[in-house]
Amino acid sequence: MCAHKGLGVNEDAESLAREVARLHQEGRSARALSLAQRAAQRFPRSPLTHCNHGFLLVTAGNFEAACAAYERALALDPGHAEARRGLAVARAQRGTSVQGDSLSVMPYTGVAPAVEVLVPITLGSGNLVLDELFDSSVVRVTKLALELHPPGALPPHDVVFNAIGDADASPEALARLDALLTASNRRVLNPPSRVAVTGRAQQAQRLRGLSGVRTPRTVRIARDAAHGLPLPMLLRAPGYHAGAHFELVRTPGEVDAALGSFPGGDLFAIEFVNTRDAGGEFTKYRVVAVDRRLYPVHAAVARQWKVHYFSAEMATSAISRARESSFLADARAALGDRAYAALERVVEGTGLDYVGIDFALDASGEVVVFECNATMALRRPPQDPMWDYRRPAAAAVLDAVTRMLVRYSST
Repeated sequence: MCAHKGLGVNEDAESLAREVARLHQEGRSARALSLAQRAAQRFPRSPLTHCNHGFLLVTAGNFEAACAAYERALALDPGHAEARRGLAVARAQRGTSVQGDSLSVMPYTGVAPAVEVLVPITLGSGNLVLDELFDSSVVRVTKLALELHPPGALPPHDVVFNAIGDADASPEALARLDALLTASNRRVLNPPSRVAVTGRAQQAQRLRGLSGVRTPRTVRIARDAAHGLPLPMLLRAPGYHAGAHFELVRTPGEVDAALGSFPGGDLFAIEFVNTRDAGGEFTKYRVVAVDRRLYPVHAAVARQWKVHYFSAEMATSAISRARESSFLADARAALGDRAYAALERVVEGTGLDYVGIDFALDASGEVVVFECNATMALRRPPQDPMWDYRRPAAAAVLDAVTRMLVRYSST
């Protein structure tokens, strides 16, 4: 199916929703939003299509339109839990007061008694995208919208998985969650107090002293301080990911251009570490650690410094895919014992149960950590057979998360 090229005459709302989710998970959010809008127009009586449209509108920052989409979903199904929660999110982002149900329970498809997982989220930005992370045949997820939940009582649960992962975007939410979770006597994965110290600048400072690890110098500055920086330098707006509002500036004119395009507020000034290899390429690796064990996720190869998997030349380069395949099959062998041990030290240094690391290797073999936090989502590979080599690695992460939840549900 190629839904981004047009809606097939036999498509139904559910299959289109799956295609929307796939496009979004692959980082193609603009195409996902376009398809979600067309699906909502084609199936105006489907709460699912309006709910998906609302979600993509929130991610695009169009909160007024998102509210309208969620309201259409609720007009069709007043009991739609995700639409109620989504409307609360959109209203919170729009700056209006929010009221509504704080809990939404995801469908459970298993036969045996479910592992009950409580997943706190914030109505603001900073949540880990985790809809693909949990096996619905083993766990039943109850999402708790923090800002809507009263202090004190929590719903029944076996284990808590904190999904508020961006310390720079959500410091108040993490503090509030830390207080709320005193009402729980179960294991909390990714405790908010540990997530709270993983902001971009703070994390770079914390990890700098680890053997075999190099972190670019990172400071948070006022906008008017950007002109006094040594160049070249990376400028980045806090709270944005996937390369948005993130620029390499080499001249005062480029500083002006970046400031003119960035949203208001403080900026991160980040040392530019050139990790281009002898062949002129940049490789950015990603691993996640689940229950303190490393799992390779991807290796994106590109000829430009800003490397993201969705914009890298992986689809057109069999050599790059072969290189990534070797990394996914045996990350330790691909990176070397020294680099792999350095990554293990990074994981231990965070103290987190689920954490992602984006990194490269410099000419001396040191691990250059670009980002290390609890917001790195697992993206399932596209259905094209070209990407079959990536599926075992993705499955390994999902299996590890399930094992971790089962393990800690009884402690």
